[in-house]
Parts: sequence; structure tokens; C-alpha cells
Amino acid sequence: ILRRALDANEYITYETAPTKEVALEILSVRDTIVARCLLIAGSGSFVIGNGRKEASSPIHCPMTMGFIRSMVARQKGLVAMLLKQGLPEGAVDWLVEFVPESLLDAPLITSCLSERNSLTAAERLTMADAALRIAIVHGSRDESEAQPLTYAALTVLVSSFFLVLGPIGVPVNVICEEGGQDVTQVCRKATFRMLKAMQKIRGSRVSLKNEVNMALSKIAGLCKSEGVMTGVVGIIASKRKSLLKEIWDAVTRANNAMGGTLQI
Repeated sequence: ILRRALDANEYITYETAPTKEVALEILSVRDTIVARCLLIAGSGSFVIGNGRKEASSPIHCPMTMGFIRSMVARQKGLVAMLLKQGLPEGAVDWLVEFVPESLLDAPLITSCLSERNSLTAAERLTMADAALRIAIVHGSRDESEAQPLTYAALTVLVSSFFLVLGPIGVPVNVICEEGGQDVTQVCRKATFRMLKAMQKIRGSRVSLKNEVNMALSKIAGLCKSEGVMTGVVGIIASKRKSLLKEIWDAVTRANNAMGGTLQI
């Protein structure tokens, strides 16, 4: 029914829009809204009126999966737009698991991560998390597209290291966006998700493993240099060292999962 409704809406849009370009823009916005709703519903990532998250079990419906896959394959830039706007973690994981066509938007996602645009630091790192997952899970379909996507995502990860640690000498996280969202906490969550995703790299993905190893080496080096920090004592230093150890342990687990080829 939804497919027939969208087909009818597409015909009406082309008939009533002043130009073809306007019609395409309207249909692009429509597809983004529909795909977002289906992803959130399929993953069980609901948010009710008062902002409280209402978790439910993901839906494994072949028809829903096939419908979203056809939308992504047909509408270039759909996945990039969804990630740029932001999706719940569950919806991102559902997209990566069930929509291999998400790799088709690799060049656009790479461009969003590499260029200066309206994305905030937290949004960029969250998008990098999704990009890395797409490259790991589906990159073997086209390594020429996956390699630049991996590099862009890992570059964002490494450059966000000090946002993850937070400001030195401040007992609470004080970096907040206009909406009050704690940038440090958002970046921490995205960072640990990316480090955990690296543990799932399988097979002879030489290019992917090389990029990941270089990123892990840089993060390990940053952990070492920050670990010998002087001038900060007490509970602030203790919390910072604890976080550094968590990052170090996550790096070690990722390295071990790939065979422990990196000496850290």
C-alpha cells in the first residue's frame, strides 16, 4: 500500500510542481522522511512526546527491509542525508546490518566528513561512527569506495580525541551545544562505538586494516602523552586517567581482534 501511495504521490508531484527540479527536491525530502520513519520503527528506536525514549524490539520484516533497500538504491544521497540529520544509534545499527546499498552513498558521506559544513564536532563524529560501520560491514563490496570512507571516518575520530577527554582542570563537562547537548559525552559514546566496531573486522581486508592500525597507533600515542600529564591532581586527574585507561583498553581490544599486529 505504501509503495502504491508513494508512486501516486510522485505522479501528482511531477504534475503539479512548477519545474522538474522542484519536484525532485520535494520527492527527495519526502523519501528522507519516509525512510527515517521506517528505520526508527524497524529498529525500535522510538521517542515519545516528552522526549523519553521508548525502546522496543527491532522488527525483522523482509518487506520493510526490501522497501528501504529499494529507496536507498533509487535515491542517491538518501543515506548521507539521513546520517547528516542524525539517527538514533539503534537505527544506524539497523541500517548498517540490513541495507548493504548504504555503501552507494560512500562518496557523499566521505565528502560530508572531509569538508567544512554545518555539522558540529559531535555530529561529525557521530556520522563518522556510522561511516566506519558501513565500511567495515559492506566495504568488501567495493574497496575503492570503502577506503576513502574509512580514512575520512578515522581522521575525524583521531582529531576528536581531546573533545572526548574534555577540558583540562574542569571537574564537569562544560562544552555544550546551543541545545544544551553535552558535546564531550556525545563524542565519548561515538568514540567507544567506533573502537568496538573495529573488533568486527574480518577477512583479508588489507587496506581497511592498515587504515585502522594507523588510527589506533595515533590514539595509543595520544593516550601515552596525556597519561604523563602534570599540573593536574586530585579527583580531576583521577577521572582523566580512568578515561584514558578505558580508551587504551578499547584500543588494545581492537588491536587484538585484528591479530595484534600493532605494537602499542
